[in-house]
Amino acid sequence: MRKALRPTPATSEASLPINIPAPVGGLNTRDGRAVMPITDAELMDNWFPEATDVRVRPGSDTYCSGIGAQVESIMSYSGGATLKLLIAAGGTIQNISTVGVTGTIAASSTIANGFNNDRWQYRNFGTPGGTFLVAVNGEDARQIYNGTIMWAGSASAGAGTAAVFSNIEIFQRRIYYTQTNSLEFLYHDQVSAIGGTISGFNLAPLLSRGGSLTAIGTWTRDGGSGMDDLISFLSSEGEIIVYQGLDPADANSWSMVGVYKIARPVGPRAMQKLGGELLIDTVQGVYSLSAVMSGLKQQAPFSDKINTALSAAWGVYKNNFGWEMKYDPDREWLILNVPVASGNLQQQYVMNTHTQAWTRFLGWDANCFEFHNGNLYFGTNGSVVQAATSSQSDDGEDILVDVRQAASTFGAPGRLKHFKIYRPLINSDGALGLAFAMDVDFNDQTPTNIPTVVAVPFAEWDVATWDDFFWGGDPVPVGQWQSAGALGTYGSVRIKGAANETAIRWYGTDVVLEPGGMV
Repeated sequence: MRKALRPTPATSEASLPINIPAPVGGLNTRDGRAVMPITDAELMDNWFPEATDVRVRPGSDTYCSGIGAQVESIMSYSGGATLKLLIAAGGTIQNISTVGVTGTIAASSTIANGFNNDRWQYRNFGTPGGTFLVAVNGEDARQIYNGTIMWAGSASAGAGTAAVFSNIEIFQRRIYYTQTNSLEFLYHDQVSAIGGTISGFNLAPLLSRGGSLTAIGTWTRDGGSGMDDLISFLSSEGEIIVYQGLDPADANSWSMVGVYKIARPVGPRAMQKLGGELLIDTVQGVYSLSAVMSGLKQQAPFSDKINTALSAAWGVYKNNFGWEMKYDPDREWLILNVPVASGNLQQQYVMNTHTQAWTRFLGWDANCFEFHNGNLYFGTNGSVVQAATSSQSDDGEDILVDVRQAASTFGAPGRLKHFKIYRPLINSDGALGLAFAMDVDFNDQTPTNIPTVVAVPFAEWDVATWDDFFWGGDPVPVGQWQSAGALGTYGSVRIKGAANETAIRWYGTDVVLEPGGMV
């Protein structure tokens, strides 16, 4: 008697296709390599994490050159429709709002000179008599600029000489200053005034660590402005004393909120307003004043993922000039400038303020940054550079990129895997100068055979002549399969190379692997 054949058991494919997202969580120097989220990266240079993809950072172009000295301060004057861009270099302050076609500035651009240093802090201040830029540098007399001329502002009786002013802030229609090597702050007796009597308020009895006042910042608990506004004075030793009120001379309208202790600040450019927060850049990372005042300072939420890198950088480069925190609202960037070598080599840790993901920029040797009229500028040796342009190169030079995504077990921890092929899902509008590698079990394989990038001079709209130039096309997918051919339990994607006049976006990676048994 014949028997029915047994049904053939269903078989599963030996190889599994798996998709992983691009590292939109950004740079992570905090977590261990074996437990880091797949959305993060162990290494991320010149890639910027957006909400849905990772892209090569924008380029930069020299705005003006021939300055002949290190540009250590950039100041933006804004008085109604009058916008002026000023720089400090070589003991001078110059107006570089207009440059010639060659990008050089004329000798007539100097509006003030003879200064002892070029490290100015400033604020724009509106009064009934107009808008003024008031700047101080800790050595020279404070400078006042009305959009046309600059002059030295003198201090009336009440608080020393004008030459000691080292930092400046505006609070409740009044100008406040710190002094060099002092725990006494200064303020104008009159509101809405750049002159008149200046008085002092000594904080030394309240700050137990000593040192001197290095910066002033304002913050509001409700995210707006009004009676709930606070002013904070930051000492060089990491103490913050916070006050509320209108007039330091009136005990009925001026009261101390509290004194708080954090790590030491990185310098006079260590405070930055970001939305409803006041951030403080310290040797142990970036704190928000709201977290400090609520007792949560150890969380350091704004730089938690990169605190290890920041602390290491401070330990090596702490004596160099150029430590600064700057906010670019148009690009949603929070920039932490790290001076690897003063006036010569710098790098930036940059946070996407929308997602709070971090990355590192290389190739911008910036002494200082400033946001002016919708553009971002930085000062370097003998020139001012406009950053974040649409050129996708640094003055025609390659943007060098490198990223190592966090390692993953691909859902099978402890199991050996045969990584067969993979393909990064990338869009590019030009030649792709990238090489790829699959790191297995943290072998830190460096990609080789990086293609040479040749920039194509695409035409500019309304500038180039039709039919005489190449016109840039839309980004197209670039997703060629790469051979992995490796065995291991963990795998991660490494991309290294260069971009030049090419917009590159990375969305994720397809990986084909064959799982094995337990190791």
